[in-house]
Amino acid sequence: MIGLGVLIAIIAGSTWPDTRSIYSVGDATANIVWLGIGAGLVSMGVLAAFLALHAVAVGEVTEEALLRHENKLREAERARIRGL
Repeated sequence: MIGLGVLIAIIAGSTWPDTRSIYSVGDATANIVWLGIGAGLVSMGVLAAFLALHAVAVGEVTEEALLRHENKLREAERARIRGL
């Protein structure tokens, strides 16, 4: 998605009308729209990457918490059995 956004932004930038020439009457509205679309795609790609990293981190923390809880339950059961 990031690559597609960069590609669209590059194409929009490279087809920008030449406003330095007095003979060129180019309208940059379409290019501005395409630059916005490209920037939006890049932003969504970056956000997706950050969300994926966050999901991995949350998964690791959750797994560690579940293992600690399981170990506490095992120790409590062992203590209960020893106490009988």
